[in-house]
Amino acid sequence: MYLAQAPARRLATLVVAIALAVAPGVPAADAAGPAPVGVPVTYEGPSYPSVVTRPSESKPQSKLWYTDGSWWALMVTGASTSVRIHQLMPDHTWRDTGTVVDTRLNSTGDALWSAADGKLYVASRSKDTSLQVARFSYSVATGLWAVDAGFPVAVDTGGGSESATIDQDSTGQLWVTYTRASRLWVAVSAPGGETWSAGFAPNVPDVVISSDDISGLIAFQGNIGVLWSDQQSQAFRFAIHHDGDPLNEWAVETVLPGATWADDHINLKQVAGDAQGRVFAAVKTSNDLLGPDAPLVGVLVRTPQADGTGSWEFVVAGTVADDHTRPIIMIDQTNGDLYFFATAPGAGGDIYYKRTSLANPNFGPGRGDKFVDTAYLVNNASGSKDPVTAKTGLVVLAVEEGRKRYAHAEMALAGGDVPPPDSTPPTVPSDVTAIAQAGRVDLSWTGSTDDTGVTGYTVRRDDGATATVTGTTYSDTTVTSGSTYQYTVEAFDANGNTSAGSAVVSATVPSDPVGSGIAFRSSTTAANNAAATLTIGVPSVEVGDVLIGSVDFRGQPTVTPPAGWTLIRQDNNGTVIRKATYYHGVTATPEPGSYTWRFSTKPAAVGSILAYSGVSTSAPVMASSGQANAGSKSVTAPSVTTIGPVVVVGLFGVNKGTALAPPADMVERTEIRSAATVRYPLTAEAADLIPGVGATGPKVATSTTSGASIGQLVALNPAG
Repeated sequence: MYLAQAPARRLATLVVAIALAVAPGVPAADAAGPAPVGVPVTYEGPSYPSVVTRPSESKPQSKLWYTDGSWWALMVTGASTSVRIHQLMPDHTWRDTGTVVDTRLNSTGDALWSAADGKLYVASRSKDTSLQVARFSYSVATGLWAVDAGFPVAVDTGGGSESATIDQDSTGQLWVTYTRASRLWVAVSAPGGETWSAGFAPNVPDVVISSDDISGLIAFQGNIGVLWSDQQSQAFRFAIHHDGDPLNEWAVETVLPGATWADDHINLKQVAGDAQGRVFAAVKTSNDLLGPDAPLVGVLVRTPQADGTGSWEFVVAGTVADDHTRPIIMIDQTNGDLYFFATAPGAGGDIYYKRTSLANPNFGPGRGDKFVDTAYLVNNASGSKDPVTAKTGLVVLAVEEGRKRYAHAEMALAGGDVPPPDSTPPTVPSDVTAIAQAGRVDLSWTGSTDDTGVTGYTVRRDDGATATVTGTTYSDTTVTSGSTYQYTVEAFDANGNTSAGSAVVSATVPSDPVGSGIAFRSSTTAANNAAATLTIGVPSVEVGDVLIGSVDFRGQPTVTPPAGWTLIRQDNNGTVIRKATYYHGVTATPEPGSYTWRFSTKPAAVGSILAYSGVSTSAPVMASSGQANAGSKSVTAPSVTTIGPVVVVGLFGVNKGTALAPPADMVERTEIRSAATVRYPLTAEAADLIPGVGATGPKVATSTTSGASIGQLVALNPAG
């Protein structure tokens, strides 16, 4: 089932490095072999209608289950707004079975596969109407689901609810819990789920809660347990009902008291047959304002004591600085591991994960590793109630709400039918060519073959410089005019096997052409909405032009420029705005339609590309300067010193959605601001002038709104 390339390792130091991995959000179904154990692979999923919001939520619920050799999910896809059952196919796509679970717009369901009954139960809630429970039968012969006669059954909840979960006790009764009207509620059915009680409050103290508190429910060791957040009295609490006892007999445990501990994030799991009888719950606290080192998310572990009560431990999974949200957990029963998943950063980003042993839960520091990883904002992870195994593998479903599209990740687990380690290297790259042009050497070769698929190539230069690429071309822009270079190329696969080097090729870089004065030619701009990339179109250019690309962004991500671009400087103003400026020489090789900058996180970003003629292609920058400015309307770039009638480019950015006026003696070439819908906007401007010889003095652009800013000056070297 798990066919994918593994993310590649990074190789030696490099003048230019390109990350090697299955591209975020790109299906890897055509890879040559099974994904290595423990390596998650992300796949883009189907779209859903624009009127549907976050269909993979809510936090206590499980959208996935596994039976008859397949993963299944509650999903809303295509043009219909109904929730339907979907099957995960061997090619990593989702098949819509057509079986409708709920027709109500933006309802959310919790799926329970009862192996004892051979039935699927789904508790489905909406914000305006009562909770309903549906029961489905599965046909092994046809691979289809059908709703049973008499279902769905409405549960008398008095109206809409905040969330709802379902489980089955040891007597066969079904239970649901939900919150409504600032109260905690449960309801119970006879075995089979045909008839239900009206909602009632468990007979425990303090079931009055805040309006957005939620609850979750789990069956364990002959009990039903209900965990809820109580932000009003500042605690998590756990109510317990012994199977078969009267409905008014409950016990309660205060799990995690404290002024900032309770929040409306809960996800419960347990392991059938666990010798310790433990219950696990992913939760989020309200410690947001207690500083970066305060625990923000974690896993509550309940261990039964001899007197029948439970002792609770909170295992920290992330701090305020890590900025996790909407956590869930899943249990690997084969290997005895606990997996923690959460969105980071909190406004949306990727689904991160951590793994720890069930025997001694203890998570390492940091956000963890990416599990669902696309080029867009991902949120609202959902998994399965039941533990996963080496047979099932691990699947997590999420959504890209901004694109109205699903995404999921799959990961093989140890202990199954795992192929032996691959130790065969790829074949040697052949037909390597090297063509020198002004300011660069372009290499190409015939690709290698490998029994598990080639992951990438290492290009080695005779002076020790190396580069890694995923394709069969590479442009070396770190060359010196008039110099001769020799190159070899090696191939490697996902398991670290490396081929021998190719035949050596050489190329001599020509001297720079003589210029005839620097002139502005054209420009382009672009902005994103908190994404992992910023793509800017290529302006109108001619061979010999030099492009100046400047990117403004928030946070503190690592920035990877397009191949062939060289960093001039980066200036940082904390995390509120950062500016990185690059250059690129235009050669006889056709320019692409656009260039893409990539970020290690998903910040808001704006950028521009300016094309100039008459600039030296081997040493385009005479001098540069930059500084961060405190909040004001003045965006200052410090002075640079020139030694001739050159062009000085001014690059100004502010952490506001505003207007920028250039310095009085400069000509504005571009201005770009974030869209009005961007939560943390930016504005950037580029302008230029031809100063006299010597110091230019500081240049000050003016913003209509005060904000933190960065100003840069770049003096261009003329050709000749």
